[in-house]
Amino acid sequence: MANCSCAVSCAVNPLERDCEEIRVACKGLGSDEEKIIEILGSKNEQQRKEIRETYYAMYKEDLCKRLEKELHGKLEKAMVLWMHEPADRDAIIAGTALEGWCTDDRALIEVICTRSSTQIVKIREAYQKRYQRCLDDDVICKTNGPFQKLLLALLKAHRCECKGVDMNKARCDAKMLYEAGEGQCGTDEETFIRIFSERPVSQLQTTFACYKQEYGHDIMKALKRETQKEFEEAIRVTIKSMYLPANYFAKVLHKGMKGLLNDESAIARVMVTCAEVDLKEINVVYERKYKMSIVQAFHQEISGHFKNFCLALTVRAGIPQLSMSHCGCD
Repeated sequence: MANCSCAVSCAVNPLERDCEEIRVACKGLGSDEEKIIEILGSKNEQQRKEIRETYYAMYKEDLCKRLEKELHGKLEKAMVLWMHEPADRDAIIAGTALEGWCTDDRALIEVICTRSSTQIVKIREAYQKRYQRCLDDDVICKTNGPFQKLLLALLKAHRCECKGVDMNKARCDAKMLYEAGEGQCGTDEETFIRIFSERPVSQLQTTFACYKQEYGHDIMKALKRETQKEFEEAIRVTIKSMYLPANYFAKVLHKGMKGLLNDESAIARVMVTCAEVDLKEINVVYERKYKMSIVQAFHQEISGHFKNFCLALTVRAGIPQLSMSHCGCD
């Protein structure tokens, strides 16, 4: 890349310089993945949007489509997710989760069950624009039973977006969830669906706290074995990802790096969606639970350009890095 500095010397502002450097990094037989990671991995959401707009203005080409052509494997998928705005990113995650014979229920739950009504509306619009299909229709085609009912109820975007928390309603909902679950034989799934699809996240978090205070254990025990497996998993993941998100996503990262085959899709999903939200908190939980930081885990369990991209996101989140001697670098 000796000619790179010459090629970008005429750039008049940092955005144009970044775009020219990306353009140069994409030229030739092989892309300079590390340069692309260096430029884009350090940018916040607004900066990435401006780079996309500037790149298009300069070259009349969608940067995301260029990256799809130039990058490969998990780095390509992770980088493209990173470059999209949140609603478009969630639409891609949902679309990928609904592909093939077997749906990725956890990815669907993380996108649909934890977003506000305003976010859901934007995700549906982005999904329609990208795939020329209705997200609701694809959910109907690929899921069934109470799990499908929960997803469709959430996609109606009827969740209240009140900013305050109603303690009386939280106690009442906790009682109804108890009576719908462990307080009777079987599980009244309709009650769970109604409360989970209509209450804002902050209200549900308070309801979960009231449930534990009132009944001495967390709400997961309210689900019975008679409940459909996919629905039970949806409720469990929804509770965990809303009530203790750092704990939930630390576990997803850990499971994604366990065993002979890494679940790099799950790792990429967590890193990209949490990098600008709560990655630092996730790292604190990860260290407490698994006795190493996520930076150490990445060095041990994943490799190549994908590892370097994940590490770049930890840098921008302010997570301490390993010294050269500790990471095995020369």
